[in-house]
Amino acid sequence: MPVPPQHKSVVSSSGLLNKDFALPPAQTGAEIAILPEKPVVDWATTFKGVLQGLGAKVIEGNDCVTANTQGILWVDHGSKNVHILEKALQVGTSVKWVQLPMSGINAYAPVVKRYPHLIWTSAKGAYAQPVAEHALTLTLALLRHIPLRVRADCWGPMLGYSLFNRRVLIIGAGGISLCLLSLLSPFTPQVTLFRRRATEKLELSELPMTDEARALVDVQGLSKLHENLPRADVVIIAAALTADTHHVIGERELGLMKRTAVLVNIARGEHIDTPALVKALREGQIAGAGLGESG
Repeated sequence: MPVPPQHKSVVSSSGLLNKDFALPPAQTGAEIAILPEKPVVDWATTFKGVLQGLGAKVIEGNDCVTANTQGILWVDHGSKNVHILEKALQVGTSVKWVQLPMSGINAYAPVVKRYPHLIWTSAKGAYAQPVAEHALTLTLALLRHIPLRVRADCWGPMLGYSLFNRRVLIIGAGGISLCLLSLLSPFTPQVTLFRRRATEKLELSELPMTDEARALVDVQGLSKLHENLPRADVVIIAAALTADTHHVIGERELGLMKRTAVLVNIARGEHIDTPALVKALREGQIAGAGLGESG
């Protein structure tokens, strides 16, 4: 399974450049290009002032890159215009840094591999709040059988569960998961976060959540997932796509889940074995799935 090359994060959840990252020498007026023209998301307006404040000379347009350009802020989503980025890199022989517009970089993986000497950074964390909100929306919709209710034209069976005091498993412990913990806090669920290594410190003290909810959060290594799945009411995937998390939910994992449990994926599509999920849903192995992922 091809895994996207590793990359750093230069954008924080507040939308500002990471304070620990230094632009290629911005203090001397480094030339930073923003492209392509007419992007899907207008990052140019937001970040032009930030870059200029750091001392950069900002240029814009599909053909703006020169031999003096030292950095590129790519503000387009998807693979449609990647050829413009490739052309810019061929012209920009002095480019040292490229910023991508999202945390998932699958669409750009071939380009990243062709230019391994560059610093590639992503928007990891920039969308943590709205994505966490989407995860909560999908969770509540599944527990309350909203997809069924919105189509109902008569009284139906008494279905649905409350999220209050449920057991929630979250695969991943990054910015989205931390935002999600805050949103889940009023429901006081018992939450287990799974990360690659449980020994890595996870700071929860500054999260806007009640002490009661904070005390109900547990952190475990991904190797402990199987023993926790049979007790889960909700399983949420919010992890980066790596060799360890590719098909992290497959036939075996779905078979371990309760029939009343729901699965939510707001990360990458490859986290789930799709045929196994379709089979589980058709056979009623789990109660439902909410897929808000990409890629």
